Amino acid sequence: MVVDGFDKTEPLGVALGMTKEDTISYIPFFVNKYLKEPVSVVVKNADDEMVAVQLCSIESRHQHQSDDLYTKLKPTAKALRVFEFLVHMENDIWSLVPPDVNHILKLQITYVRPDYTGRGIAKQMSSMRMDTARKLGCQGISTTSTNAITQHLRLKEGYQPLKTVMYEDWKDNEGNVIFRMKDASDRAILTFKRF
Repeated sequence: MVVDGFDKTEPLGVALGMTKEDTISYIPFFVNKYLKEPVSVVVKNADDEMVAVQLCSIESRHQHQSDDLYTKLKPTAKALRVFEFLVHMENDIWSLVPPDVNHILKLQITYVRPDYTGRGIAKQMSSMRMDTARKLGCQGISTTSTNAITQHLRLKEGYQPLKTVMYEDWKDNEGNVIFRMKDASDRAILTFKRF
């Protein structure tokens, strides 16, 4: 379900013209990795169809990720560009959050089927995840927002910006802007909200 719509809705992928093949090269890895986490959630409708998913993880300050964590990941060139950008956005999170925060809930991927958007499903999923994360010892929540609408909503909900990267500054080796957004978005923002 996530693969079927993600290539048409994820802002960075849309900017690159990602295809279903591009999406299949990396999204299943993240679905398999994060869906088993106790803080991830799937929402189904009355017909038992998946209409939304929020993939989350709990990250700890002193947790060291293995360098071979992503060796199974075989992304296409377009998917790799998205992946590298998101790693850049989040790789220094522990130097950006307050020093007394040692455990955070990371919203990795949120997807709501287009015919179910505008119903508050994503906000409800985040609220449910925050309750679970608090019980598991998290002190806050972090996410990277790649489009203007989500950024506005996060800031309205009390998230604080930790890092901003302007899309016009993210260029390839030839100096060309990589992400030419199809909407009014001009930046990505890494945000954090303390519980």
